Amino acid sequence: FNSKAITMASRPKGYGMTRELDDKMRAKYSEDDEAEVVAWVSARTGRQMSGQGQDDFREYLLDGTVLCDLINSFELPGISCKPNSTSGIKLKAMINMKE
Repeated sequence: FNSKAITMASRPKGYGMTRELDDKMRAKYSEDDEAEVVAWVSARTGRQMSGQGQDDFREYLLDGTVLCDLINSFELPGISCKPNSTSGIKLKAMINMKE
C-alpha cells in the first residue's frame, strides 16, 4: 500500500496536450511585432515595458491600467477609462480588463 495519494493536481505543469498547445502558441509569437506594439503604446501613453518576451508583454498589459491609458490617449468624447487600483487584488484587475 502506497501512503502517498496521487492526484491529477500533482502532474507537472505543461503536460500532454496543454504543453503541445503552449509550445505551438509560443512558436507563433513574434518579438518584432511585440516591439512594434510596445513602441506605439509607449508613444501614446508614456508607459514603458520592462523586459522583453511573451511573459513580460502579458504582465505589461495584465492589470488593464496600460490599456486604460491607451484608450484615454485618444481623447474621444464620452469615452474614458478610469482604472481601478490593482494593488494586490486580482478582481480589480479583471474589472479593468472588462471595462
